[in-house]
Amino acid sequence: MLVFTVACLATVPASAFDDGGQYAAHGVVTCAAHLAPQNREPDGSVAYGEQRWLEGVIHAFNWLVPDTFQILGESDVRAALRWLDDFCANNRLKDTAEGVEALFGEPYPKRRRGKNISGEK
Repeated sequence: MLVFTVACLATVPASAFDDGGQYAAHGVVTCAAHLAPQNREPDGSVAYGEQRWLEGVIHAFNWLVPDTFQILGESDVRAALRWLDDFCANNRLKDTAEGVEALFGEPYPKRRRGKNISGEK
């Protein structure tokens, strides 16, 4: 985990960690719970509350990270939720915060830097 955090810090120009590299995460669930049927809508999609949680995290990231208008680039929240589902399916002992850290590390170079400015291609 420490190696991943250091790798993320190397790719993201700002961070909101404390001096020890930790932060408080709210609304986080284990990957196993994220995938559990009771946390899904009848059609199998992620529960409304988890979608809103991820949207809030994306909003905060966009707001706090310099030179970032939209971390997801040309993607959207539904694609991010599918990505998180795949992450959790392959990492059931981790939690959704770790999944989001990995998600944000992946699209960062392709982020939209401004309202009308695309990321690197």
